[in-house]
Amino acid sequence: MFENYIEMYASRDDRLTTHFSENFSGYTGSGNFLVRSREEWIRITRQDFAQVTGRIRIEMLDLELQDISDDVVVSTAFFHIHLPTENQVLSSEVARLVLIFRREGEGWKIVHSGISIPYHPTQDGEVYPLKSLREQNAALMALVEERTRALNESESLYRQLTEDTQDVIWKADANLCIAYISPADERLRGFKAEEVIGRHVFEMFNDEGIAAVKALMQQRAVAEQSGPLLGCLTFEAEHRCKDGSWLWGEVQSNPVRDAHGVIIGYHGITREITQRKRLEEQVQQLAFHDPLTGLANRRLLLDRLTQNIFSTQRTRRYSALAFLDLDHVLCNPIQCCV
Repeated sequence: MFENYIEMYASRDDRLTTHFSENFSGYTGSGNFLVRSREEWIRITRQDFAQVTGRIRIEMLDLELQDISDDVVVSTAFFHIHLPTENQVLSSEVARLVLIFRREGEGWKIVHSGISIPYHPTQDGEVYPLKSLREQNAALMALVEERTRALNESESLYRQLTEDTQDVIWKADANLCIAYISPADERLRGFKAEEVIGRHVFEMFNDEGIAAVKALMQQRAVAEQSGPLLGCLTFEAEHRCKDGSWLWGEVQSNPVRDAHGVIIGYHGITREITQRKRLEEQVQQLAFHDPLTGLANRRLLLDRLTQNIFSTQRTRRYSALAFLDLDHVLCNPIQCCV
């Protein structure tokens, strides 16, 4: 009896309506009222068949049959209802069905049908809440389109900022392999992004730059063992160019950490400072050397003497100072040659 009911209901067979007793009661899965007449239940069943005309699939989870008496059998079933629609949200819910069969004359009739399905509230003329689902899907699609548009605009702005800036924006993984590098690097060093991504950062530095990075990483590790986590670190290093030349860059490196504070990558900005380094060297040269001869001036002499005195005091070793008067040599370079 129960198998026949499930097959007729799944196949949308109108002959199912002939199996309802004249003394019928029941309630629908998403309704909030009790049905007390056979005619009303037939109307609801046909409304169900009209709303979903294609065959549905019943995925049975559990079933129990109880013989209450020789003339009464109660069936209780748990199952999933798979509607022939693209949206399968309803199929994830568990339907609970109780059918009471009673022998009437030579056959069996359904005197009670109670189905409970935790669906969304239905609208007028519905058995399954398909209209509300369509409205929900439309709202979700509109939200997805809005979020996608906002994401595209954000990515466009980010791409514009990274591609137009003169500084190099980069990302690296925990192993210091480049994961992203902005187009500014090609303008400065001549390497295309695909030539850099996946390569180790040490490949762009000289030995001094590699040593500086290793020293900073070691300092960070030691400091964070007994203190707070460190943020941005800055260092200067020479960068290798594709044509074999070198340029100076100031690197600002920020760690990327997981929820436990473990470094899982790095991101930062590299600014080209070659001209600044040249000016600094010129200032250093002018500050400590005579512009005419290029020899050390009084300031550099005092600086070196101070360093030597401290070294002598520390090591207990003596030093000597030799003084050579070059005034006449500068005045008469011919005598110097003689």
